[in-house]
Amino acid sequence: MEGIRWLAVGFGLYALVRLTLEARRRGTFPLGTVLRGWFGVPASGPRGLTAGFLLGAALVLVPAAIRITSGSTELISLPRDSRWLVLAVASLLLKAAFVLFEETISRGAVITVLDRHVPTSMAVLISAAVFSLSHSARPPGGFVVLGLDGLLFGALFVASGRLWLPAAAHFGKNAAVWLIEGGGTLTFTAGLSDLVPVGAGLPGPDGPMVVELATTAGLTVAALVALKIGAAFRESESPRDSQ
Repeated sequence: MEGIRWLAVGFGLYALVRLTLEARRRGTFPLGTVLRGWFGVPASGPRGLTAGFLLGAALVLVPAAIRITSGSTELISLPRDSRWLVLAVASLLLKAAFVLFEETISRGAVITVLDRHVPTSMAVLISAAVFSLSHSARPPGGFVVLGLDGLLFGALFVASGRLWLPAAAHFGKNAAVWLIEGGGTLTFTAGLSDLVPVGAGLPGPDGPMVVELATTAGLTVAALVALKIGAAFRESESPRDSQ
């Protein structure tokens, strides 16, 4: 499985290198040219980025709330020492940097290259698969959740034309994992709290995963429908605006 992971990461890096080489012009920095196209001024503005962040956080907070209210999980506070605030800020900055890296290769590079050869919807699906497989070994349900995340982030990239919106949603989810589940990847210290199973409510070890899958699928479908409706609305308004 580790080989598949690095193959997925390698494909994303190959796509980025390919686009960078294609952007070579005398007197320019080709990687900067590519990144400026993806990280220009976000068309969605601060409100869009805030909405993206909240959507990403909801992917974690909603299933956590369901598990807590069902009695299967308890939210406890984690101990913190005098260095916690400094390490917390460093952890969040590291997570933000890694999110930008993942979005650059998994969404920006992969979707842009694939979009030349396959329909955009297929490019987003393949990008979601690459994103899921590029993570470390997880249970089957975990890969499905990551695939749905990738589908959502890819749709946000296609809809906005920039990486800021999917990055905001991606960071929102990672930050929420750290804040209420205490950890996640790339962190210098534990977050504010942790979710501890208490043995009641959701039956079986797969109960929490079912809740996360259902929530992620529901929010992803709702977001995709909203993006589709928004695109249709903009198309219907554009002829009127040009008159």
